[in-house]
Amino acid sequence: MRISVCIRIFVLPCAFPLLNQGVAVADEREEVRRRYHYCCAGALLHAAVLGDLRLLARMAAEMNAAAPGGAGAGGVRSRCGRGALHLAAANGRTQVCRFLLEGCGLPVDALSTSGETPLLLAATFGHTAMAAYLLERGADPSTPDPDGGDTPLHWAAYNGDLELAKLLLSRGADVGAANARGTALHVATARGHPAVVSVLLDHGADPNKIANCVFTPLVSSLLGGSLECMKLLIQAGANVNGAGFNGATPLLLACSRPGTIGFIKCLLESGANPNIPDELDRLPVELAAIHAEQEVVEVLLLSTHCAPTFPDWSVGGIIGYVNSAAYKEWARNASCKRKDDLKLQGNSAFNSKNYDAAILLYSLAMKFDNTDPMLYSNRSVCWLHLGIGDEALSDAQICSKIQPEWAKGYFRQGMAFFLLQDYASASEVLHRALKLDPRNVAITKALRDVLEAANLRKEESSAAFGRQKSQKKRNRSRAGDEHTQILIHG
Repeated sequence: MRISVCIRIFVLPCAFPLLNQGVAVADEREEVRRRYHYCCAGALLHAAVLGDLRLLARMAAEMNAAAPGGAGAGGVRSRCGRGALHLAAANGRTQVCRFLLEGCGLPVDALSTSGETPLLLAATFGHTAMAAYLLERGADPSTPDPDGGDTPLHWAAYNGDLELAKLLLSRGADVGAANARGTALHVATARGHPAVVSVLLDHGADPNKIANCVFTPLVSSLLGGSLECMKLLIQAGANVNGAGFNGATPLLLACSRPGTIGFIKCLLESGANPNIPDELDRLPVELAAIHAEQEVVEVLLLSTHCAPTFPDWSVGGIIGYVNSAAYKEWARNASCKRKDDLKLQGNSAFNSKNYDAAILLYSLAMKFDNTDPMLYSNRSVCWLHLGIGDEALSDAQICSKIQPEWAKGYFRQGMAFFLLQDYASASEVLHRALKLDPRNVAITKALRDVLEAANLRKEESSAAFGRQKSQKKRNRSRAGDEHTQILIHG
């Protein structure tokens, strides 16, 4: 293989010229040994990614022979902190994992530098057969990602992997394990996977669990657009009038979104109360009228109490009133005040490093004003801290579109491109940001970091090990206070 040719080149003494003529022969040999070990380690990790069992076994043997009693294959880590076992699991290389576990004696729940287990990685990237093998070997089915708190069951729910969800639950996975985004049930309903939802409910998942003080699984099913999931939750005892901290019931949320007549009818038939107002004291029928959903207004009007502020309590009268200048002025002022309150709460959550809560609060604020560039800038940096580059980039680009002469929007774009390892684009937008704000120290430092990362990439001679971590939307990576620190091969 090509990589073995590189190994032979590294081993040749002539490839390592003396730094100065005074270096002892013993030091030369130690340098050759060190570089040879480094080359073997690189080949071993590359073999784990590709599933090349023959090369991996040879490199493991050579490393053990070169350093008897050392950590061997288990002590090698990629730049993202993953070992051969983690990389094999993340790429579905079952035979490689079998060799490392059964042949080399590596522990099945070995942790990467960031605390990931092989099972978590197999579940993250949808390798069900790999996960099944690891579970057979005794892997802990509930060990979470220390960064985001996602468990293997969360990832089975996210991917809609019914077989893996059943396997994990049969091995004792905690169906109620929750992070800021909720339980696996929240995830499955938001992603629209009714089969997984059914299995989770059968294993005791709570249909009324509130995630981050905001979302119940019922709300998640609405946001995910799955009427089938909503019906399953209601059959399991979900509270159709349950509300989060902002008082929004599932019916209010459904009425604030166009095209949800099926959900609204389902909720009303299941006992949803159409007389519970939202945080601005608006009834569901008002929200439906604002979106000109005449059919929804007709359905709601039958069971909604007459509001004294409306001069004409009819379908046409309600739609006409919410479109009047006086009503719009009132709604605008009330929305502006509520947006400012939510923004302050979001800033407080951000300062407490509760980035998930901050994202939700900024998103709720956008419901009242979607033209505030600061909201998109703030939400973008939250995504950066969670390591979710594409969402960070999307918000940063909207920010710049709203306020094109604001340097911070381009700075956020640059950091998102940096996280996504698109160094050329990062450099371009950071130069633009620096042109708008030449004295900004954070932008200058970020640009320097991008250029250094780009140069380092050019110098690398092997493939990027474990690059999935930066490309997978729901995988987390740590972010710095003003920019995200990128592990080049992470």
